Order: sequence, then structure tokens, then C-alpha cells
Amino acid sequence: MRLSTSIPSSKEQSIWIVRYGLTRLPLVENVGPFDTDIDPIHGIKHTVAIANFIADGVANTETFVFASPFQRTTQTACAIADAINVTNSTYYKNNREKVIVRIEEGLMEWLTPALVVTKSSNTRTYPKTTAELSQLFPGKIDPLYKSLNPPATKDSTSPKFPETEAALLLRANTTLTRLVKNSNLVSPSSSSTKRNIVIVSHAPCDQALAFALEGAKSPADSQLSYWPLGGITKFTSKVSSGSNDWVLDFYGRTHHMPGEYKDGLKEWSLECFKNRYTDAAGGK
Repeated sequence: MRLSTSIPSSKEQSIWIVRYGLTRLPLVENVGPFDTDIDPIHGIKHTVAIANFIADGVANTETFVFASPFQRTTQTACAIADAINVTNSTYYKNNREKVIVRIEEGLMEWLTPALVVTKSSNTRTYPKTTAELSQLFPGKIDPLYKSLNPPATKDSTSPKFPETEAALLLRANTTLTRLVKNSNLVSPSSSSTKRNIVIVSHAPCDQALAFALEGAKSPADSQLSYWPLGGITKFTSKVSSGSNDWVLDFYGRTHHMPGEYKDGLKEWSLECFKNRYTDAAGGK
């Protein structure tokens, strides 16, 4: 997948990569908690803003919503699916079933100890199963969907603990490639049909996914930077061209967020992109 400088036509496929909003409890590296839900006041406002922005962006098109198997990402994805169903009520009534969330393990949090292990007790946090998430969000999760890049397989690109940055980049690339291929296979055969993918994950995985679509040879050649809370990145590709060229529409966008978060707060980055950005900007 490489970045194209061409202007996309009206017939295009889009991939939206999303970081969730404020969580109920702040995640502290090496401490946790690592699987909290969305804050019931400010976090919900963030989630609604994210969901409405994406729903407007995919209006009257077929859309697939995927989420990392953590509570904060799944809750955000469910809100996005609900907003899409409301915005596209006529489209889905006339064309196909409503959008529900598919839990993809290949999108889970970066499996570095700092983000999944409480250092003081050496306790690792594992994501919930699809069945457990279905109980938390009844009627919103696809119970039949099977992850395309699950952990505990012989595949060298599946999620494995502990995970290096290089392994995460490879895992994200594999997961994304399989998601795009599978989504297109289950879409209508018409090449003119828009098929969109919405992915809700974590800043490390979001950056890795964007890197795969950007097509830079290495992180040193990448133009990616810090990813703010509630930030959204969008890539598009011509459906009818048959190519794998993706155009970056925007990166880490937060204009949809309410209040001070509109300017982009609580930014995070993998070291491989942070170093490049720090060098270019003269410090962060």
C-alpha cells in the first residue's frame, strides 16, 4: 500500500482510523488501569462528536466498523455504528442490514508491558472476549465474526506478547490487508459501490495502521506525528482503479471534538515516529 498524490474520484473507498475519547480512569503506563470504559460525562461527549462526524462522512454508503477488543474502543465503535444507522436509516432499510461492530483481535492494544502489565504486581490485563463484550453492549456486536489476525497462532504477524514496535508495524499491516480484502469480498460485486472501513483502536496501533497506508519505506521516511485523543485519520482510494494507492485526506483530526480537545490534547506517539517528528520540529 503506497500513498498516491492523485485526487480521488467520487467513487472511492475510505478507511477511517479512530482513537477514542476521554476514559473513565486515566491510563498510566506500567500502572493501569488498561481496560477502562469511556468517561460518562466528557468522554461520552467526545464519543458522540466522533460518531456524528464519521456518520456524516460515510452517509449513504456501505460501511464496516471494526474495534479492538477493549472496552473503550468497543464502546466508541458501538456509538459510531449507532450514528451511522441513524444517519443512513433510509439507505440501510432499502439496501442491507444495519451496521454492527466486528471485534478484531488484530487491532488490540500494543502488547508492550508498559501498556498491558501492572508493574507492581506483574499482572497482565487481557482484553475481553467477543462474548463478554456482547453482554456489555447487547445487540451491537457481531457474534459470528471471527478475527482475521488473532493471537496465539503460528503466524509471525499475529499479536504476541511482548511486542516490539517493529512487530506492531508488521501486525498492523497484516491485519489491515486482511480487513480490506475481506470487506471487499463481502461487499456487492459492483465496482462502483463505495465500501468504507472504520477502525477504532489505540494510538500505537492507529499509527501503525496509518503507516501501512502511507506507504513510507521506513518510519524515518514517514510524515506521521503524534496522535491526539479523539483524533481521526482518513485515507481514500479509487474503487474503480483496481490499485492499492491510498490518499491521505487528514491525519489526527480533532476539529470535531468539543471544547479544548478541539485543539488536540493528550497526544501520544510510538518512539519511531516521535524521534522523526522531534528532529523535524526541533522538539515536542
